Amino acid sequence: MPTSAWDDSKRQRPAKQQDDKVDAFELPLFELLRNVDPNIKKMFEEFLNYTIFEERPLALDLKTRYLLLVGITTAVRGDREGIEWSSQLAMKYGATEREVMEAISLTNLPAGTPAMEYAADVWYQMKRGEARVHRTGTEQSQRGFVAWRSWSREGQLSQ
Repeated sequence: MPTSAWDDSKRQRPAKQQDDKVDAFELPLFELLRNVDPNIKKMFEEFLNYTIFEERPLALDLKTRYLLLVGITTAVRGDREGIEWSSQLAMKYGATEREVMEAISLTNLPAGTPAMEYAADVWYQMKRGEARVHRTGTEQSQRGFVAWRSWSREGQLSQ
């Protein structure tokens, strides 16, 4: 069975956070789908898993898929959490800082400078350890991303 970057076993309903950290898997969309029909939420998660998160042979490897998502989440609306988790996962699967920054910079033409500026601000906040989204397994401490050592709801870093 293919493994997945989408880990259901660690998900839980988010607690209200004082530090504004976000569990990317429990965004309002998921709560809405759960309230409409739990089966719709389950099918949506399965779709995301199948199309994006599963480590299975596709034309694009996971690093490339996540780099594309960095650009897309920047271009469509400056989705901070999307920029953060896609950047983290791109680096987990081998992207360099330069590749993530290049994915952000490519959004200038289709999305305009404000979207690119917003993503650059998010990027540098993440580098300073101020990410809102944290995911276990995306550690890049050798690259300086100590804020990405956990998906901790409390924002505490795993050692």
